[in-house]
Amino acid sequence: MKSGETFIVEATPRGTEVRRSNVCTNHFEIMTHENRHHLVDSYKRMDAIETQKHHVTNAYQAFRMMNDSDKGVFSNQYKNWSGTIHTSAYFPKELKAWFALGGDREPIIFDFGKWLNGEQINLKRILGKVDTDLPFVHMDKNVR
Repeated sequence: MKSGETFIVEATPRGTEVRRSNVCTNHFEIMTHENRHHLVDSYKRMDAIETQKHHVTNAYQAFRMMNDSDKGVFSNQYKNWSGTIHTSAYFPKELKAWFALGGDREPIIFDFGKWLNGEQINLKRILGKVDTDLPFVHMDKNVR
């Protein structure tokens, strides 16, 4: 059923919790025992969302608030393990998802409805830039 309600899923290898909300950053509110010790940046970004959300009138503006590096939500604090790697938006009623790697990017739109109807999806990879010299352990050294 597509109710239009929004939920936050808090998940770790040790458990999963679900709560109703439309705002979250990089910390748990139910599973607080799973939080990292340094959460200042996460709370700062949550405050930026709460402050700006009243001025956001459509999905694209919300995406820009989250992905633009000058809005206070996108973070480049990778050395503290709290940098923004991706921005995503989900539209269950339309069966679409928006996704971007790195900041100041336009979203790639994935149409789950077309995919579920058997249409060929030609998207093979999503390109972006994460502004850090820190390695990602799952990536090959020759990645663009």
